Amino acid sequence: MRPYAGGLTQHTLLVRVQSGERRTNAGLTRGNTLVGPALLSLLQPPCSLRKPITAPPSGFCGHPSTCLGHAQRVGHRSVGWVTVPFRPRGRFPRMMNRAVHDWSLHRTLGRFVSTEANPPGATGGMRPREADASALELLDLPGELAARGYDVVQLCHFHLPNRDRAYLAELRASLADAHITLDALLIDAGDLVHPTDADEHEAWIAGWLEDAGTLGATRGRVIAGQADPTPELLQESARRLRRLAAGSPVRVVTENWMALLPTATHVHQLLEAAEGDIGLLVDLANWTGPDRDAQLASIGALAETSHAKCTTKADGSLDTDDFRRALTAVTASGFAGSLCLVYDAPDPDEWEGLATCRKVTADLPN
Repeated sequence: MRPYAGGLTQHTLLVRVQSGERRTNAGLTRGNTLVGPALLSLLQPPCSLRKPITAPPSGFCGHPSTCLGHAQRVGHRSVGWVTVPFRPRGRFPRMMNRAVHDWSLHRTLGRFVSTEANPPGATGGMRPREADASALELLDLPGELAARGYDVVQLCHFHLPNRDRAYLAELRASLADAHITLDALLIDAGDLVHPTDADEHEAWIAGWLEDAGTLGATRGRVIAGQADPTPELLQESARRLRRLAAGSPVRVVTENWMALLPTATHVHQLLEAAEGDIGLLVDLANWTGPDRDAQLASIGALAETSHAKCTTKADGSLDTDDFRRALTAVTASGFAGSLCLVYDAPDPDEWEGLATCRKVTADLPN
């Protein structure tokens, strides 16, 4: 069981002692996102052991390299995560302006919505729609993204026209040939707290997570729930998300989206209940109101990827000033993942709209 890392500082080393393996997993984290041990080279001593989330084994000392060596020698029973703050050498690289959410190109993709967009038997939801005759084929999207200077994409589940393994393998090959990383398959339906059909929805979501693995995705994003939050429903969602994560071939993340997560407080409560087994995708435009930026700042450092959506003004034009404020709130809080651009304005030139959004992210201080 991995304790929730919601209280960690911006630059924190996590060390975990594994039972029976005589080794540790360690890395840099921003929030509760674990990164590879290679980033240990960024450490600059001296480091002092912070009060751990769970008690370290006897003999753990202050410097990470010593802690690692000690744990490897003695092979303690699992004690969970301990935390060590440190000073980084230099800045961390950001993957901020080369990622695209394919909803930005929904019109380019012919407004297609798959017949498998909704869980079986679900009422309402998305209406399936054949693609326009002029649509860009999803198999051709990776090459088009690469030609325009993008190298990361998130795909909506309902944009997949076929789920058989041959098609998924073909799409994975297309992504690889264009050197495009599939950051996440976005499972945009399903309700883990549905009053009668939650089991069926969970099983349906699990199938899409399997597809995400077949596609070579890093993550699968799952909606936490579509009912107003109560302590019981937050616990229920966390339980189901943890079960999905345990059986998933990809990292499971949820998003500050839909009725169950209307505020940062509810996001924190869900992540606490999930005990570190799931991650977070932060969307910059799902919350509104005068305290939006403070709400985003509260969860920014916990997120490992994002939807960087530029809102629109009353006349339909992009509100780049508001976009810049939301970006600053999230990045200043410690977020260091991909800013996956979302364009959703009336102007049909989606590529030009993405270019405008990209310029705003490129102008952020690193």
